[in-house]
Amino acid sequence: HSIARLERFHWVGQPDGGGASEEGEGNGEGLERRRDADPYVIMAVERAGVWQLMHVGFTPRAGDVAVAALHEAEADEAHALLGRAGWAPGGEAEPEAQEAEGSQAVAGA
Repeated sequence: HSIARLERFHWVGQPDGGGASEEGEGNGEGLERRRDADPYVIMAVERAGVWQLMHVGFTPRAGDVAVAALHEAEADEAHALLGRAGWAPGGEAEPEAQEAEGSQAVAGA
């Protein structure tokens, strides 16, 4: 039996920590300590090909990929909390999301 498992997540929240795909998501709420032992720990984040340890004050951005250790018995809760905080499962955004980000960047240029 495993105690924890490592999973990748990609950032889908907003750069300022507010709003994600649904109202009330992506505002960082899931990242604050909620009890004595959280069901996950974000260990490291990759940004533009460079890995760094997660730390206090880190602000996620589009394209960031995190590796989190999830407590096996509470993995569903960990997924829910990470989702509310702006992290989606998987190592990268879906192709449609990447295209939308590219379109927004071009429109804003």
